Amino acid sequence: ILIAPKKKDLHRTLKERHMIMIVLAGTIGTGLFLASGQALASAELAGSLVSYVTVSIIVYLVMTSLAELSTQYPINGLFNTFGSRFVDEACGFASGYNYYLACVTAMAGELVAAGIIVEFWLPNVTSMIWSLLGMIIMFILNAFMVRSYGEAEYWFAIIKVLTVVIFIIVGLLVDIGVLGHIRIGFRNWKIDGAPFHNGTGGIISTSIISAFSFGVKTIGITVSECENPRRDVPRAINGTIWRIILFFIGSILIMGLVIPYDDSRLPHKGVDNVTMSSFTLVFVRSGLEPAVYIMNIVILTTILSAGNSGFCICSRILYALAAEKKAPNIFTYVTRTGIPIWSLIFTTLLSTILFGLSFIGNKMIYR
Repeated sequence: ILIAPKKKDLHRTLKERHMIMIVLAGTIGTGLFLASGQALASAELAGSLVSYVTVSIIVYLVMTSLAELSTQYPINGLFNTFGSRFVDEACGFASGYNYYLACVTAMAGELVAAGIIVEFWLPNVTSMIWSLLGMIIMFILNAFMVRSYGEAEYWFAIIKVLTVVIFIIVGLLVDIGVLGHIRIGFRNWKIDGAPFHNGTGGIISTSIISAFSFGVKTIGITVSECENPRRDVPRAINGTIWRIILFFIGSILIMGLVIPYDDSRLPHKGVDNVTMSSFTLVFVRSGLEPAVYIMNIVILTTILSAGNSGFCICSRILYALAAEKKAPNIFTYVTRTGIPIWSLIFTTLLSTILFGLSFIGNKMIYR
């Protein structure tokens, strides 16, 4: 890859369809497929709905505010630039590095999870091999042009949207007794402790889980590479609230109707089994046993999507920090196709080191 040191601007090649699906991919993430089960176990259906609806409103307000700033000031930087510009240089510095470290650590966790998922099918091959293979794939998707990242997220988002739509339909059929041969209705609301399990404490703890389930930052990062941000970003954002209601809140509602909060297979103290999500439990109750394997494929796709976004986000954050003289100048170098290559390489190396730490102490660091 040839480096163009005199050309330090990112390329605006993402189209409207990419931006819409990037927003969707950020909304429907690993948190929905995995962490939602922990939320249900902590607060039951009513408590989970209260926390998720509240957080969804906050998320929508944050996304619209971020989109408005990004379209009004379509700079070649990221959201931490707004902290420097409108608050203080220290705010931009701290928010940039804080987010970078959070993302690069999360990427290492996604690599570990990807290895565990594939190990479900191929238990005789060490998970490290599959994790490293996933990292190579994600690096390649981000190393040549931002368009390849956009296309990958476009198709990842389609898979996730189709999965959620099928899940909602199947869940409704299970609840009314068409599938599974037992009508559930609102029976799970009447069990001991329902519908507000753990009361206010359950709602608060679930709010923390739901807050980390949304990837709202992606729109503020990819806007610097959007072909026409003032036209495409508002279109991508305006329909977000309805998508959140349909996909996110609808999924939580179906999940709470079909699965009792005291189901022993739900993760009560964290996501301790990524191969058994609450989505999988609903499909199992429908009698569709192959859904276990299908959901593992979907979860693996979601993990790859999160990792793919992580590589893009981290490299752009480091690029933006360097452009503001808050990181070494080498990180401002971009390829002829507009990729901050040294930022991407450094991020990959750092993530690999953090990923390697997961094998210390019986892989417990990311559990």
